[in-house]
Amino acid sequence: MHIRTICITCLCAALLSGCSAHQPEAPAAEPSATPTATPAETSVPENTSLPSVLGDWDPTDPLYGSDPSADGTALGCVGSDAVVNVIVYMNQGVTAVYDQDGTLIRALLCSPGKDRSCYGSWSGYSDEKTVTLGTERGAGWHSLYGGVYTPAYITIYDAILFHCVPYYSMSRDTLEVEEYKKLGTPASLGCIRLALGDLVWLYNHVGPGSTVTLSYSQTYEGDIPEAAELPES
Repeated sequence: MHIRTICITCLCAALLSGCSAHQPEAPAAEPSATPTATPAETSVPENTSLPSVLGDWDPTDPLYGSDPSADGTALGCVGSDAVVNVIVYMNQGVTAVYDQDGTLIRALLCSPGKDRSCYGSWSGYSDEKTVTLGTERGAGWHSLYGGVYTPAYITIYDAILFHCVPYYSMSRDTLEVEEYKKLGTPASLGCIRLALGDLVWLYNHVGPGSTVTLSYSQTYEGDIPEAAELPES
């Protein structure tokens, strides 16, 4: 009887041990979601395209330039890094652009200063002044001496600029018509005036590092360009 009791006790212990061994395992913890990296904000480059003041100008408009078929691409960043040579023939009212080999690229009608006194003491020492263009230029209305405006400019040196025939106000309908008719003759207070379309072309094809020579001694031998006729008012 004693032996039987021991056997029953052992059998119960074995059964309990077996039940314990087969208990279902606790479910594994679900892996935590991997955090999604937030993309860094990308800075949007500043818009350097054609300023709104010129956005709807028609390159075929006679007031736009002396050569309606010329390149009228956007002002803004320098359209070309071309390093070229520019000579302003002061006595003839011609600005000529040459490549490094001296080949004429394009001639533009212009109005230089009314007389040499516009250029201060420089005129007393030489018939020419050659400078290297820097990066100072602007696309957008810029005020000029005398309370007039130009839609763009290129600094030659000091306060001497390439700019277009002035406007009475910051509006394309206020061109100084009488000054436009003077293109090809000395007329400015020292800056080199151009028709707007020619200024656009110069802006896009003459980069910093180009040389500009203002010359009273050299003579332009090519055909003198003509200004476009103004529409009858």
